[in-house]
Amino acid sequence: MSDLTTLDARLRALEDLEQIRSLKYRYWRSIDARDLDAVEACFASGALEIDYELFGSYERREDMVDAIRNAGLGAEVQDFHHGQNPEIRLTGQDSAVGLWDIYYFMLDPASGITLQLSGAYEDEYIRQGDEWKVRKSRFVVTSRLCGQVGEDGQYQLATLGR
Repeated sequence: MSDLTTLDARLRALEDLEQIRSLKYRYWRSIDARDLDAVEACFASGALEIDYELFGSYERREDMVDAIRNAGLGAEVQDFHHGQNPEIRLTGQDSAVGLWDIYYFMLDPASGITLQLSGAYEDEYIRQGDEWKVRKSRFVVTSRLCGQVGEDGQYQLATLGR
């Protein structure tokens, strides 16, 4: 293999890894912004394996998006997904796996309810056409804290643990 061929393959791999990182960040930003068309576009067409533990399991991206749409989260509810520490590995020319840590915070200003989660995503990606898409995703909660800020400004803890 010539040096140029090796260099081209390495460059392509770096571009693929960056496209996968961007895909996951776009997914989280789209969820937070309630841009459900953009959320749906992050996932592969056809059969999926999505297991989001507390948030349900889905075999089609349309079903997952419908569940988000029907969750009743209004525009006033603020979501913040903070993903970090990605470990992405290409497993083939058009396939990859990834592991991500996440910290999630939700605030409902109207009710004062807050939810904080930490956990990990275990993902599989495939290339469809020229774009990388999520084909399989599993979210595992490692810690959870839920509470409510009362009218007196005091925080009342409701749930602590996994």
